[in-house]
Amino acid sequence: VAFKEILAPTPELEARFRREARLTAELDHPGIVPVYDTGRTSDGRLFYTMRLVRGSTLASVHNRREPLVRRVTLLRDAARAVAYAHARGVVHRDLKPDNVMVGERGDVQVADWGLALRVAELSGSPRGVVGTAGDTAPELATGSTWSPRTDVWSLGRMLEELLGDANAPELRAIAAHALAAPEGRYADAGELAEELARWLDGRPVAAYRYSRTELVARFVRTFRTPLAIIGIILVSQLQRP
Repeated sequence: VAFKEILAPTPELEARFRREARLTAELDHPGIVPVYDTGRTSDGRLFYTMRLVRGSTLASVHNRREPLVRRVTLLRDAARAVAYAHARGVVHRDLKPDNVMVGERGDVQVADWGLALRVAELSGSPRGVVGTAGDTAPELATGSTWSPRTDVWSLGRMLEELLGDANAPELRAIAAHALAAPEGRYADAGELAEELARWLDGRPVAAYRYSRTELVARFVRTFRTPLAIIGIILVSQLQRP
């Protein structure tokens, strides 16, 4: 297991630490690091234990420049985990490549829910600037109100980073949609995960405007095996006396 504790406790830090442990423990999903136990050490410091993920982070995968399909697959899996949290009314608020763990078998788990809040807690006046500069949505950097769309922005930023200089217009369209102003983004991580799944499956993505030529080419690529079989059958039928 991994062991997390507060080394320099204050009442505010302890309250946040307890909330983090409780909220994370309630998110029962394969893509979210599970919390096993919580308590105090013999000298009174709060702690909790969670699964130890052996592997690397999504940032390391980016740095290794692994195949684009693998990188997108890992991000889709992370988006699905965040989508589960959104469906349960929880916003992460600090998504970044270092908080997405990639296990030795390729399993993805989203970690570090210390800044997470429930959607019910997001209404009303802003609560100050949170998150990591460059990885969090503009509204978090200015202390404005937040929603699941703020996590969508962070996932879009990760997608933009993993693309690098790859020629992937559909994925760039998805990233642009995720990075738009709040009202123009995907409503939650579930919509973004579905878009990434469409790209991985060879289906048209909603964020990209295809030309007729692109649609025909995509259809041929997606169904090239059955089309080839049909072609062979037709040719054989035409050659019969």
